[in-house]
Amino acid sequence: VLVGTLLLYTFVLVIATHLPKIGGMVRTPGIDKLLHFGAYFLQATLAAAAVAATGRLGRRNAVIVMAALAAFGALDELTQPWFSRSAEWADWAADCFGIVLGVGWVVLLTQRLRRSPSRGEA
Repeated sequence: VLVGTLLLYTFVLVIATHLPKIGGMVRTPGIDKLLHFGAYFLQATLAAAAVAATGRLGRRNAVIVMAALAAFGALDELTQPWFSRSAEWADWAADCFGIVLGVGWVVLLTQRLRRSPSRGEA
């Protein structure tokens, strides 16, 4: 379910980031960076949760997930000019910040859940 949700979300994300820009759609300066952060935070959370569900979200795999998503974000930015959109380093930086925090919180949550005693134990 997590992998399917991740794939569907990623597909929608690619479509949304490659639609021609509509003038005035995002009016508040800097709000697009918050949108980039949020979009990639959610994608990273889904990806990390999918790996965590296999029991293999250690430090190495967390770094791999972050690197893969950062590369995806860079590719997403670099292909936007083909669709009358602009590619910005600051957008990619916001993507990467969302990725690090998304994977990071899943890692912390996973570690905490592993350490907590079972509900049946007293």
